Amino acid sequence: MIFRRCIIILIFLAINLINLNAFEYIDGNIKIFINEKTGSFSLYYLNNPDTLNYVPLFNAEEPRASYFSVILDGHVHKLGQSNIFRTRLERDSEIPVITYESLNLTVTKSFAPVRTISSREINGVKISVTISNTGSRTVSAGLRILLDTYLGEEKNENHFVTNRQIISRETLLRGASGELFWVSRNSNYSIMGSIIDPLDENAKVPDSLHFANWRRLYNVPWTLSYIPNRSLDYRPYSMQDSAVCYFYDPAQLDPGESFVYTIYLSTEDYPRYGLASPNSDNMLPVLADITDKQTDAQTVSYNNDNLKLMLMMQETLKKFIAGEIYLDAQDIDEIERSINGLK
Repeated sequence: MIFRRCIIILIFLAINLINLNAFEYIDGNIKIFINEKTGSFSLYYLNNPDTLNYVPLFNAEEPRASYFSVILDGHVHKLGQSNIFRTRLERDSEIPVITYESLNLTVTKSFAPVRTISSREINGVKISVTISNTGSRTVSAGLRILLDTYLGEEKNENHFVTNRQIISRETLLRGASGELFWVSRNSNYSIMGSIIDPLDENAKVPDSLHFANWRRLYNVPWTLSYIPNRSLDYRPYSMQDSAVCYFYDPAQLDPGESFVYTIYLSTEDYPRYGLASPNSDNMLPVLADITDKQTDAQTVSYNNDNLKLMLMMQETLKKFIAGEIYLDAQDIDEIERSINGLK
């Protein structure tokens, strides 16, 4: 009996120690759960405001299944797990910022709330990663982001969709391929990840994205050998367990210089973006940053984004009238609904 009570107490203490290292950030319909010791995080969406029930948008049972890595002069380091980096959490202008510091390199990872243009509430997060050379010599540095998605695994098919294709088997996308985003969804929820930055055409685009079995991607330090059309199974260890991995290839970074990489994670919202059907080449998602909580700033940002959307729809219709692109009746209906919504 005493032994059993000791075990129960130890388990209780372990759980509370884990909670002591955890930080919750809530804004709008989004909750971010951050491990202060490692910087790993989970993203949740408010499913039921009455019961404050949040659902995870990617694997939250094991937060370490998703992680960020840097490659420094050919050596790969998992951020939050590498001994050469010291990790700390701070709040910058009310948003969480994780900082990883080594002798020659500093990496910051910030989380800014966002909302898609047709959402009344914050429904996503902008993750900005800055890699700074704080040393005295030029180094080679790159970034890898692995996200253990799971919503698309519900029916063992259509694990991801993009603006151009359905992904149900291993796929490698180049950053300049014309893909704009990816979506993982089940029958109730979804998560949308950006490929291009919808607000900054000059932002760094990932060199590639690899959609593959999670364990395969997790087990390799950097790149996984790509086999086109390979199953998302990894028998006998993991079946239909998919993930997406962003790659920003190593590049020369001079002393005092920085690389900045940005991705958006939000709920699926492109049917309301007003630019044709989900698989059209003409669809461009637009996100509005909500980093300033003042009412005036929100109004200006919202109006600017509405103007951008109207201009893009106008350009799409001009191309259709000129015969440069094809739009069917459903496409026109989508554009009309969006215009009415903006009114």
